[in-house]
Order: sequence, then C-alpha cells, then structure tokens
Amino acid sequence: MNKISMTIAAVLFSATSAVATTFNPIVIESNGNRPGAGGDITSTLDLGVIAPNTDVGIAGRIVTAVDTWSFETLTPWSISFVDLPIDDQQFFDSSDITNPAGNFASNGDTTSAIFSIFEVGNATALFSQEITATDGGVGTENLLNFSGLAGSFILEIDGQPGSPGATYDIGISSVPLPAAAWLLLAGVGGLSVMKRRRKDS
Repeated sequence: MNKISMTIAAVLFSATSAVATTFNPIVIESNGNRPGAGGDITSTLDLGVIAPNTDVGIAGRIVTAVDTWSFETLTPWSISFVDLPIDDQQFFDSSDITNPAGNFASNGDTTSAIFSIFEVGNATALFSQEITATDGGVGTENLLNFSGLAGSFILEIDGQPGSPGATYDIGISSVPLPAAAWLLLAGVGGLSVMKRRRKDS
C-alpha cells in the first residue's frame, strides 16, 4: 500500500463514518476478568472475513503477553478504540485503555502495551504505537486510529513488562466505497496514466 492509497482511504473513511456505530458481533479474549471470557488465549484469534458494512468489536485484557487477532476485509476498513457495551467494573478492577462507560475503580494502576498492525506476509508494521493507560484511560482514546485498504491483516497487542493489566475495547469497521469514491479513484488513476505518458513522450 503506497502513501497515496492510504491517504485516499483515510479521506474516504472520514466521509463515510459519521453515522453512529453498533458493533456486532463482539468477540472477547480475556483471562476471565470480562463477561463471556473463555480464558487467556495465547493462539491467534481469527475474526475471518469482515463483510462490507460490518462493525466488529474485539475486547480483551492486556498482560505481559501478546494478544494476536487476524482478520480479512474485502473493502477499505478502519480501526479505533471504542466503548463496547460490556460491564467491566464488576469483573475487572484496574486501569483501562478505552475508558468505557462506568469507569474503573481508582487504584492508580498504569499499563503499557504496543499496538501494531501488519499486512499478512509483511514483517513491516503498517501501524505501531506504544500506549500507556492510567486509571480512567485518559489520553488514550485517539491513539489507535488507522484506516487501510482491503486485504488480510494481523493486530498484535503486546503487554509490556511490569504492566499489571488493562482491558481494551476496539472496533474494526469495514465500509464499501460509495459510487463517488470509485469515480475519485478512477480519476486519480487516469491522472497517473497521463503523467506517465507525458514522461514517455
């Protein structure tokens, strides 16, 4: 993916994602501190193909380990921290990354994790950001904002040494390009062809 393509994808998503989002399904990975958790999972959690017009929520707990999620999209997509409708407070008493509704007890924990996104088959990260959450998740909400084009991807959440643990709520949205966007892409492609012809002549 080149920079121009990524920029176009980001612009298109900003124009198409103004509507409030309901995340369904919600997939949970945790060590038991979240409702519906099936135990701490060390293997890759595969979300499969995220269909167009689908908003998938993923939730888990960060410890000194790596949570790995894989997914495929047929259309451009975006990822960000969200507030999933999960009542964490009665299950987990520590810091949070996304500041979900209800908040957590103020115990002063801090947790650091590196969030990285890879295209399958490419060892160079498309996105990598170390995020440190204090109790309440203050300042973390906008640190995981990324848009990409269709393809197969890996999301790694790497809990850093000494971190006591925190929960994360993440949304992945797969949105098809509107008709106007296809026209825009066709126009950009046409300009590229014309530029090459001028160089050749």
